[in-house]
Amino acid sequence: MEARACIICRVNESSNVALFRCSRCQSDKALYCGSECQKSDWESHKKHCKRAETKANHPKDSSASPSMSSSTSGNSKVKAVRLNGGWNMPFNPDDVEIPSDHEMFAAEGLAQRISPISMLVDVPIVIWRLRKDNPMSHLTSLERAHLDNQSVTFLMINPWTGWAPAQWQQGIGPVIVARLDKKPLSIDALEVIWMFCDASGELASEGEMTRAQLEARYKPAAFQKWCVEYKESYEELGRLQSLELPI
Repeated sequence: MEARACIICRVNESSNVALFRCSRCQSDKALYCGSECQKSDWESHKKHCKRAETKANHPKDSSASPSMSSSTSGNSKVKAVRLNGGWNMPFNPDDVEIPSDHEMFAAEGLAQRISPISMLVDVPIVIWRLRKDNPMSHLTSLERAHLDNQSVTFLMINPWTGWAPAQWQQGIGPVIVARLDKKPLSIDALEVIWMFCDASGELASEGEMTRAQLEARYKPAAFQKWCVEYKESYEELGRLQSLELPI
């Protein structure tokens, strides 16, 4: 099966770019790699988008282009997770709250902040690096090991190769992780997503699955089934009992 692609520039998922559906109609025929492509298609798409929106009974002004992200606004808070990273600490989380209008949700550069696998399984999460320096500048730095954030590296891997882009392999430091739809994200839920990415990366990088098998694995229903099995495997140890499924 051919990889899904942005309907404007044709960049596809195999390029490690997360694709977004139109937030109004959620149509698979309205896939974009970023806000610029979405805006350029709006004059053509809005006629179909308007009809889908009317059917869904969500009236809005059809004269403006919709956002790719959640429409949550105002001063409400979003429950998120801070991954602190650190030497030999692959998963070092804290619960945090961020404003619903946090800059991590801004359209500019958003595609590069989305976990690619999370997008495929329909639970897209956004990762916001707290340090403002270039992560590649720490390639030979003495503090390189202390800026490791292994779980983030796995969250950002290419679904088909199992490898993350270089800027997500070192010098990451602490990050904030939140759901793109701004629903609450718990530490337990993020752990499950991370472990799914970890296991998927190994399967992809070692060539243990064909492209078709990986595509089947990344279907939302298959992911949710994996989550159930993962939770069950740890409940007898007294872990993940508060994890709400589906994620």
